[in-house]
Amino acid sequence: MYWKAATLLIALCIWSASSAQSPLSEQNQLPTSGESLRYRVVYQGVLSAFNPVEIASARLYLHPGLETVDAERLQHASLEVTTENSAAMEAVYPLRFFYDSWFDRELRYTTRVELRKHTSKSYRDLLWFNRNQAEVRSYRRVEENPSGSAVLTDALSPTAPPEQHEGFRERHVQKLASPEVLDRLAMLYALRTLQLQPGMVVEPVVANGNDLHGYQVTVEERELLQLDNRPSATLRLRLVPLFATGEDPGYTVFLWLSDDTRRLPLRFRSSRFGGSIELNLSQDSEVATAE
Repeated sequence: MYWKAATLLIALCIWSASSAQSPLSEQNQLPTSGESLRYRVVYQGVLSAFNPVEIASARLYLHPGLETVDAERLQHASLEVTTENSAAMEAVYPLRFFYDSWFDRELRYTTRVELRKHTSKSYRDLLWFNRNQAEVRSYRRVEENPSGSAVLTDALSPTAPPEQHEGFRERHVQKLASPEVLDRLAMLYALRTLQLQPGMVVEPVVANGNDLHGYQVTVEERELLQLDNRPSATLRLRLVPLFATGEDPGYTVFLWLSDDTRRLPLRFRSSRFGGSIELNLSQDSEVATAE
């Protein structure tokens, strides 16, 4: 079932970083609050007889203003993925996936992450980045859904610690080498601020509350990308996750950023399950909105 490939890439497209090798003193600015980027998720491979099939849609959203989390004023970004606009996928495997991240405006650290996945069995994860203890604590609540339909519930209060949310159990405690670490979604915004050049290699520090501790990011080359029959100048990046075990993750993600000051993520691609998954930016995205 090629929904598994879609779920894989969705997970891979959520990054985080603070860089050890990149000139962080030379940065572009964080994108404008309110930026809304919409993507078409397409699979092509063995499971679709090598025909491109649109299986889901996704949205990256940088919420306007700042929100209070753990007594701090933080930026809020979110990723939403749904199969509701794909009748074939909705009939086989209806999916609603939400990823919310709260991080400081200067992209130095993350304070909180919430993930929600709704299928026949739903779960909610919380990641609490404790800078005082230099650790990330992860919690999970499983929500049974016998009807098989996606149950959508409101986001949890970001002002309350995980222990105060009913039904959550602690799963992992990940010790950090540095208290200032970002989560995977915040990494995407951090990469967009860097003065990237072909040939550059950066190794961001990443925490997921378990075993992920970094990425190797290589800026491969400049490339003219055709997107909706429109040419776009881009930088192609190759991202490989690094795990504490040192094991080969078996996948690589390619990311095309626009070769301008906006550094728009125009395309994500990964190969797995006998084919490839692409997220391509849609024309209805709201690239620049007012603060």
